[in-house]
Amino acid sequence: MEQDRAPDVLSHHRELAGRPLTSYQVVLETIAATTTRIGLTIGAELDTGSYDLGVSVTPAEFHALPITPSTFHGDWNYTLSPVPPRAPDAPATTHRTDPALTGMSRTAFKHLVAVSEPFWDALAEAAFQRRFHRPRSYRHPQTSSVDHTHRLLAAILRRRRAVTMTFLAQLLGVNRTSLSIQYQDAKRILDLHWILVTPIPGSPARTWEQLHARTTPAEARR
Repeated sequence: MEQDRAPDVLSHHRELAGRPLTSYQVVLETIAATTTRIGLTIGAELDTGSYDLGVSVTPAEFHALPITPSTFHGDWNYTLSPVPPRAPDAPATTHRTDPALTGMSRTAFKHLVAVSEPFWDALAEAAFQRRFHRPRSYRHPQTSSVDHTHRLLAAILRRRRAVTMTFLAQLLGVNRTSLSIQYQDAKRILDLHWILVTPIPGSPARTWEQLHARTTPAEARR
């Protein structure tokens, strides 16, 4: 928030004073009805995402948050940047990119990741540009909990019916709902690159044993 505009925006607190806030919707509508002296409007919406219950944040994680304070009252006026997605361990990634699971060689998969990443950046920029007009269920691509390699891998494995989305979320250590949302954009990238994915016969793997049974035998990978 710019310093010369902040006093105008902060004046909405005085407008809220004395109004009965009987529900979340009343709060949202009250905020949306506020206009500053210079014509600025304020937007608010509830986060409709699904999150795991009982998750706690350690002091170390709290202090590691990428917070950038503003020069104007930085104690409460600050920007909280998204944490870069963490990449799962390399051995696990090697196992999940087995040609028997993805339907393509590891070389072809790495090439697809490299050539498609700029498209993902374009999707992220488009989402940023329309952030004030996005559907309430939309998630900004840059806030994904997985990196580009693994969101693309998730889309391929889902289309291949190699593994259930619930089990894949467990393997990647992410929320299933968030992974499903990321799949929608990754699916568009597959379509843009004309990647034809043939489903694997049978039911998707739900356990480690079922997943191992679908992978290529070790002697055939040599």
